[in-house]
Amino acid sequence: MKTHFIRFMKYFDFAIGMRLHFLIFAALQKVPFVPLPYSSKIGGFLEHLQIPMPHLNKINSGLINALIDQAWDEREASIEKVQRLLPDLKHRAKENNRLLVNLLKRTLKK
Repeated sequence: MKTHFIRFMKYFDFAIGMRLHFLIFAALQKVPFVPLPYSSKIGGFLEHLQIPMPHLNKINSGLINALIDQAWDEREASIEKVQRLLPDLKHRAKENNRLLVNLLKRTLKK
């Protein structure tokens, strides 16, 4: 399902979402997005991409409209910034996977 959705997302002009994988897919497909974070795991992702994280308890319709307007106006610069920062994030994700596999191998040997 995720594979199909990530391919479908490349047709989006813009995205607004609160789920981590949705935001990751948008970034991978060069789709500018406005995050509505509900969890700290999203905060880490946004921090690495240098995207400000609105506090969920402070979000109202006016703030959402302002965030959307600003993100739409800055979408080209946002896409460039995210694409510049993604390689390091991908590298870190691969390193985490490598560490996990090594840990599992050591655990299974015991």
